[in-house]
Amino acid sequence: MVCPAGLARSLRRPAAASSTATLPPSAKAALAEFMASGSFGAHIRRMRALYQARQEALLHHARHRLDGAVALSPSGAGLHLVGRLADGRDDRALAARIQGAAPAPLSRYFAGPVTESGLILGYAGWDEPALAAGVQAVARGARQRVAP
Repeated sequence: MVCPAGLARSLRRPAAASSTATLPPSAKAALAEFMASGSFGAHIRRMRALYQARQEALLHHARHRLDGAVALSPSGAGLHLVGRLADGRDDRALAARIQGAAPAPLSRYFAGPVTESGLILGYAGWDEPALAAGVQAVARGARQRVAP
């Protein structure tokens, strides 16, 4: 693990607890065989294809249902996309209004002043029908206007 020197001491114990040093030898042997046999590589290739298909489904449904209210762009990495709100509205209020999906407001992740408004939309754990329903829920929430 690479970290700032000031954090090294406090991170040493949690890092050790999560390492393979605590695995029994039989589990280490099974993991080594899983990797050496090519099964791990095959799993990674299957999951990469699955996640790419799910990301494409999310983008497809967003293009057809969000009417530009949430701007999504494809990503070559990760298991979620950041949808930027076109009109800069309050992403926390929008996320709270959405029923049937649970996007996280982008502003929650700013350490300093919030400079963008958006929704974090995960796709890895959802099949195509669930993604379609989630995008529809976001579209319903985006259409609702809240009085000042």
